[in-house]
This record gives sequence, structure tokens and C-alpha cells, in this order.
Amino acid sequence: MFETPTPDLWGRRLARWRRGSYSRLIRSSGSFPVLKALLERSELIVVFFDLPGQRMTHFLGKPAMLADGTARLAVETDSVILPVRTRRAGHRPCVDFGASLDPRSFDGVEPLHNALAAQHERWILERPAEMEDPCSFGWAAGATPQAWNRPEPKNPLQ
Repeated sequence: MFETPTPDLWGRRLARWRRGSYSRLIRSSGSFPVLKALLERSELIVVFFDLPGQRMTHFLGKPAMLADGTARLAVETDSVILPVRTRRAGHRPCVDFGASLDPRSFDGVEPLHNALAAQHERWILERPAEMEDPCSFGWAAGATPQAWNRPEPKNPLQ
């Protein structure tokens, strides 16, 4: 989202996302304190679930190292998670919402994270042809037939 858009398909997608966004964009690296403060002020935030991270998660039939910031933020701020997916219906985008996940109904970050993963897994299995190639948006060589491993950062400071 923070790259300069290029004339290829990915660059055009970035430009479209930027035009359609009415929100302030925050880089994921180091964002936890900022997002936590926003939630503590009762602001709404959107966090991508499928980012590489430190939490081993059973996802789509194999181990996946996923970010667990969504669940951690919810638990630490008593914020309800509303799972969201976008999909296409012909040429039109559609937004689907899952059942809300209240962190007070779970015994900590891991069960909440797993429930969120299960919701996204159900959506992917419902419409598998719509899943993007994980290697094209952040997983690089980390997405293999055996597991989704967190790729090594390009910049050692990340």
C-alpha cells in the first residue's frame, strides 16, 4: 500500500485501493501501540488477517505462521472483532461479514486467533478459486506445499 504504484497489474491495484480508501493507512510494522490507542478511543480499525507473523496456526490443512495482532488487540482492549471478506459477484465487489467474535468469550489470544482463522478458512474453502496466490502479496517463498512460513524480511530492521 505504501509503494509507488507501477503500470503493471499490482500497481494499478494499489492505485485503486488508495482511491477507494477513506481511512488513514498505517504501516503494519510497529503499528500495535498505535492501533491499540485507536481502539482504546473507541475508533474502528481494519486489520488484514492473512499477514505472515509469529503465531503457528493450523490453516487450510497445514501449518501457517500468521500474525496474531488482531486477536491480541481485541483481547487487550476488549474490542469485538467483525470478520470481513471481499469477493466478486461478476464485475462488482461484495463485502461479507462473519459473526462477531467477542474476546471475553474466549480463553485468551490463541483461541480467539484460531476462531478468526477458522472463519477465514471457511470462506476460502467456500470460494477457493478467488484466493489470491499467497506468493504474490507478502509470503514470497514462505508459501510452500508443506507450510506457510514467515519469509525473511528484506530489511533487517523489519
